[in-house]
Amino acid sequence: ADRTEYIGLRGLNWAYNNRLDLAEPYFEGLVDKTSNTDEGLNQLARIQRWRDQPEKAVLTLARLNGLQPVSKQTRINQMQNEQALGDVFTWRKNTTQLLQDYPKDSSVLQSQKELADRDRFSIEHNSRFSRSHADQDAVLQSLKGSKDRELNTTLYSPWLNDQYRVFAEHRDIWGQYRQGDLQQQRFGVGVQWQDQRKSLTVTASQNSAGDRQGIDAEWSHQWNDHWQYSLKANSQADIPLQAVELDHDGYSYGAGLRWKQNESRQAGIAYNATDISDGNLRQELSADYSQRIFQRAHHTT
Repeated sequence: ADRTEYIGLRGLNWAYNNRLDLAEPYFEGLVDKTSNTDEGLNQLARIQRWRDQPEKAVLTLARLNGLQPVSKQTRINQMQNEQALGDVFTWRKNTTQLLQDYPKDSSVLQSQKELADRDRFSIEHNSRFSRSHADQDAVLQSLKGSKDRELNTTLYSPWLNDQYRVFAEHRDIWGQYRQGDLQQQRFGVGVQWQDQRKSLTVTASQNSAGDRQGIDAEWSHQWNDHWQYSLKANSQADIPLQAVELDHDGYSYGAGLRWKQNESRQAGIAYNATDISDGNLRQELSADYSQRIFQRAHHTT
């Protein structure tokens, strides 16, 4: 038993040092040598989930072939896979059962805490401040403004039926231009639905004067451990404050595609277009790529 524990700890040492790329093949080799033992498969599934591959972790646990009785480690792993896959109903049901059997286990208590957080109100705030400089200050003032600020605050309700929550939001957008300060405040209410790595958010909003009403809709779906796509449309799109001041409006639409190999490597591409009533069509195509190049227990680059 001591040797088995030592062998497992060698692989976990790689994981705790953020070298999941070494921990996974280590446990794969261990499983091949030990013929699909409960301990080995559970360690491998845990590492795969930590690598943001919960579907792969589910398939790994399936190799236990219905072994009875189901071990404590397997039940906890299954519960955590359900959480990672966004199956909140099954995650909650299995957490309740595990609390009855293992009321002092730290993993079970952590799951209970995270579920309890879903039953509370929450608030989110984002702030952005910027200042611009240019050789030709007149051009800068007419196009972008020398200063701008954006404040977004959202109040969320508890999750309802584990899939829905409603929210209220406030946006404050301000900019300093040559002709003076311009500002727009918007108030909105909306609903968000999430289930098994699919998400839909719909927001209805208007400005502080009670006009410029609009509907904003966003959809995303993670097909599997590696691919995710998103779609969005807004009937009252974010347009320059100068255009708002001239009573123009606009609508926007966009789509995105993201690929994620594991926790260390991912890439994405996105397209967005904004059609403004003054005849301008703004289009944006962006791409990104990220790769970890250095990992240690307390640092990743």
